[in-house]
Amino acid sequence: MNPIRRAGMEDLERIAEIEVFNYRLYFYPIFRSDEFFFNQLRVSARIRHYETDVSNLLVWDDGTVKGFCGIRFAGVEMDRSPFGMICSICSPRCTCCGCALVLVSCMVKNLPGSAT
Repeated sequence: MNPIRRAGMEDLERIAEIEVFNYRLYFYPIFRSDEFFFNQLRVSARIRHYETDVSNLLVWDDGTVKGFCGIRFAGVEMDRSPFGMICSICSPRCTCCGCALVLVSCMVKNLPGSAT
């Protein structure tokens, strides 16, 4: 069974949870902006962000959504929001299954103009 699939609306809450968790875990210690990380960066806000183009997201789902990857496009140019390609996994300990690498590889293969 291939654990990678296109995300659906039912995945948005989990995707947002993973993203918010990772931002707080990895970036809060660097930037220490309570206003952003605890008032602006909320699961509900991230769900609304992804609702408009959930079709551009892939998830790693082996019974539980453990990671996601996606690219946002604005016409031909890549909309770097915030880094162009987003990829998050649920935990640093989740790296043993290689889901982040597989998700990114799969997303790159599916880019418009990519050789498959």
